Parts: sequence; structure tokens; C-alpha cells
Amino acid sequence: HILGNTTDGALINLKKMFIDPSKVANQDVYATIKDITTCLICTGILYEPFQCSVCENNFCYECISTWKKSTTHSNCPFKCDNANFRDSNKLVMKMITKLEFYCVNNCSSIILYKDLSTHYNSTCPEILLDCSECGMKSKKSQFIYNKSKKLGALEKEHNEIMRRFIIAQNINTLLQEENDQLLEIVKKIGTT
Repeated sequence: HILGNTTDGALINLKKMFIDPSKVANQDVYATIKDITTCLICTGILYEPFQCSVCENNFCYECISTWKKSTTHSNCPFKCDNANFRDSNKLVMKMITKLEFYCVNNCSSIILYKDLSTHYNSTCPEILLDCSECGMKSKKSQFIYNKSKKLGALEKEHNEIMRRFIIAQNINTLLQEENDQLLEIVKKIGTT
């Protein structure tokens, strides 16, 4: 299962993700396609939509899989005989891809349907990450800020070390020149 984090630390299971209709940014578009883009089991917007071959109703893949695996429901929720389930038709998929969403983590992003998984798994600045150094959870945006602060401090330290290294090189060059001069003086004294 694909997982993401919300700002309150809860995991979002993107294989069984409930896509909240209230998070649709383009509600005007959603209003016109609501009936065909809603899962009839979880009542969220279809995620990985599958369709009954008999009644042609649409369900999230995980919703219909869970429904069929339960001991009390072995077929379509609408009691269709000999129902098979397949990917929803292209028209349903085309309609769903027109939807845009506000991030559930309130990061101010507007996300295309096709980008939901990527957003919640990696690009959302408000997802929680585990810090490998302290073990605490932190928002990605804070994590990046802390890392950049640390990199800034390391860069300053590097610059100071380089400054001292150049000074040491210059002193070494001066000492080498002075040593060469002293050797010349010793040679002159030894020959006289």
C-alpha cells in the first residue's frame, strides 16, 4: 500500500484512499460529474475506479475488492447476477482527471487527480518526515528549512577552514623561502 502522512501524523493509505469531495477545488466541474465520479460504497471520489459489468456502477478498486472478499457480500452491491468487475470506462476516467483538489494537509497546493499519490508521498511540504538524526517527526517544509540551516552552518565552517588552509599555505610558502635563504647563507659561510 502507498502511504502518505497528514499534518496530524495520521497515515493516508492511497490504495484505500478516501478522496473527500469537499476538497475538490473546481466544485463547478465536480457538480456536473458528481454522480459518475462517486464511489457508491465509500461515497468519496473514485480512486482506481472499477465498474460492474452488469449495472455499470463505479466503485473504488479497494472498496469493491473489500466488498467482494467479505463473507456476506460476494457480488455487486446492487445484487447483479454474474457480475464481473473491470476498469471503469474511459469516459469516467476522463471526467475524474478534470478534477483538482486542495491538499488535505492544507499546504495551499491545488493537485490534479493524477498527481494525488505523488503529492501525498513526496511533494507535499506539509507531510511528516522522520528525522534520521533526532528521530522526531517534522513537516517536510520544516525539515528542509532545518537542513538548509545546517548546510548554511556547514558552509560557513567550510569557508573558515578554507581561509585557515590558505593562510597556512602562505605561511608554509614564506617559511620555505626563508629556509632556502638560510641554506644559501649556510653554504656561503661553509665555503669561506
